[in-house]
Amino acid sequence: MGAPGRRSAGTLLCLAVLAGGCTTGGPPPLVTSDVAQTSGPVVDVNELTIGVDDLGGGFNPHTLADVGPVSLGVAGLVLPSPFRYGPDGVLRLDPTLAESATVTAQQPFTVSYQLRREASWSDGAPIAAEDFAYLAERMRGEPGAASPAGYRLISQVVSRSGGKQVEVVFDRPYPGWRTLFRNLLPAHLLKDAPGDWAQALETGIPVSGGPFAMRAVDDGRGMVVLERNDRYWGVPAVLDRLVLRQAEPADLVAALATGGDQLAVWRADAIGLALLRERAARLPVRPLPEPVAAELLLRPSGQALSDPKLRAAVAAAIDLTDLVRLGSGSGPGADLPARARTLLPSQPGHAPTVPDGLPGMRADQQEVAALLAAAGYAPVGGEWLRDGLPLRLVVAAPKERATYVTLATRVVRQLRAAGVDAELVTPTGDELFGAMTAPAPAGGNPADTTTTPAAPPAERAVDIAVVPRPVTGDPAADLVSWYGCAGPAPTKGEPAVPGNPTGYCNRSLQADLDDLLTGASTLGETLPAIEAALWLDLPSIPLFQHAVVLVTGPGLDRVEPGGLLTGPFAEAEHWRRTPR
Repeated sequence: MGAPGRRSAGTLLCLAVLAGGCTTGGPPPLVTSDVAQTSGPVVDVNELTIGVDDLGGGFNPHTLADVGPVSLGVAGLVLPSPFRYGPDGVLRLDPTLAESATVTAQQPFTVSYQLRREASWSDGAPIAAEDFAYLAERMRGEPGAASPAGYRLISQVVSRSGGKQVEVVFDRPYPGWRTLFRNLLPAHLLKDAPGDWAQALETGIPVSGGPFAMRAVDDGRGMVVLERNDRYWGVPAVLDRLVLRQAEPADLVAALATGGDQLAVWRADAIGLALLRERAARLPVRPLPEPVAAELLLRPSGQALSDPKLRAAVAAAIDLTDLVRLGSGSGPGADLPARARTLLPSQPGHAPTVPDGLPGMRADQQEVAALLAAAGYAPVGGEWLRDGLPLRLVVAAPKERATYVTLATRVVRQLRAAGVDAELVTPTGDELFGAMTAPAPAGGNPADTTTTPAAPPAERAVDIAVVPRPVTGDPAADLVSWYGCAGPAPTKGEPAVPGNPTGYCNRSLQADLDDLLTGASTLGETLPAIEAALWLDLPSIPLFQHAVVLVTGPGLDRVEPGGLLTGPFAEAEHWRRTPR
């Protein structure tokens, strides 16, 4: 089970999801539901209990800190989107929200959305241009946003017809525009909320624009309760209530075997799979790849790893096979080792891009020593010194993600085995990604590896990090978000642009990334050179693609695995239970 989230333990957050009545300055709290106060087998045929291993640390699907199966699954049921992926991986207009969405001008590149008049949040506020503008602004300017590159091409969001006609104007053409504005957020509540972007959705999603609404979050019992949104203007959900209940793997299996849980979605390891075979062998078990990879960042933005020779030495000290086995628990993710930086192993067209001659899958102490020597280090008294200073690295992982903390701990051990001094830090996800992607100060980009070395890093700056790398369906935007330069330092009065999580910037590569993002080149034309440059510079090492298992009990109808970018909860409004 994952580590405790950022929410206060044992706190039941209540929020008026389906009714108004908010009198505070921030989002209203989640309303207490009787189901959140009870536990035990479900007796109501119109309620379904879903076992999960980790509720995660928050519910903002647009932040790296909150990326996870539950946050992404809940967002798809609660938040509106103009386009949605189908199980076949095709992105289609969602007529529930938008009547149309088309490119209406090329100079400047403009996309116009016509929203349905009846589309509204569950507190009665219309879903409108304000929500598009809020998400675009936050994605452009907030540190730790997940895949913000496409949003940074937006120069203006124009509201017409009372907010129901939205014109989005871009600085440059953007062929991936359909991937934007998925999971819109309620601007009328969040724009003035305490904590705004970083904290406002830690405890729940205050209102709904989808078939379900978040009714309660109970950290003490490990529960999230979703109820049918009675103010939803589309086809109503069949089930009255979904209860997500967090438990250890053994308890998940026991609940499935006895019918206490009717469904389970979790990152099962080899032990969990063995328990399923032993105690719930009659139930179907389907492995489902997630749109997220575990990644090891070797961040060149500070002085410690600014030298690519030193990054290569660190890579040679890492036993990747051990990390993949440990991080996946020898579960389904073990069959999805990531050997490329663009497409995940389960995506069509994925192929390993690791060139010959780079560090292999297992640690090589001799290669570490040779590469450290080439970087100017010498072994003295059990330490590697250069100019009289020891090589000391800070390894980080978000504390809410137990798997990443375990992986980071093993990385520290592997580095120390190679004679490299390393320490582990575990800030919250918001703290970690906020620090790693903080906007560059005026006067330069500290992540630029093609200019002079960066100034000495701040105290306890992160050199190495184990983090999630999500994909959105637009490989170009994902690549630029992860490896693109932040842009020039802002002039007076202009907002600073956050950097990328890797702390990497290669100006000679940036033109290729820009061409890919704006459609001036294709993946087939540009990707080989980009991948080769990234393997040479080694700002990161991909580890493996995450995967969950979907286990369904008897008496369930229309529960399908879904596609990579939809997940198993995508069709939950159509799920049915039959009496047993």
